[in-house]
Amino acid sequence: MSRVKGIPWEEVLAEQLQNPEFRELWTQEALARVVSLAVLTYRTDRGLSQTALVEELGLKQPAVSRLEIGEVNPSIETLRRLSSVLGMEFLISIAPSGRPKLLGKEAARAEFTERIDSNDSHLFVAAD
Repeated sequence: MSRVKGIPWEEVLAEQLQNPEFRELWTQEALARVVSLAVLTYRTDRGLSQTALVEELGLKQPAVSRLEIGEVNPSIETLRRLSSVLGMEFLISIAPSGRPKLLGKEAARAEFTERIDSNDSHLFVAAD
């Protein structure tokens, strides 16, 4: 049986990012993607059901579901709750293009990161 070879997702993403509308949407959803990976990894690494995570966080099930699928950018209050209850750390840096970034060693150790550079700005989101 032969295997069908596909295009690596990185190549597809790089091509899609050439479209300014897609790039803008991708940038806007960076925080949601990083938080989604962090929350889902936390839950699965500990063998928790989504219901158990809901109880641990004191949130409603639909809110945790939206976090896990990256449907919404979490509020600062939600990030504070995730940090306090789950022991997660978040770093968000937004700077104009061409300005030195304020990121240091802490950013390098983060497990989940997203960097997006455009002509006019730089966005970095990290969770650990």
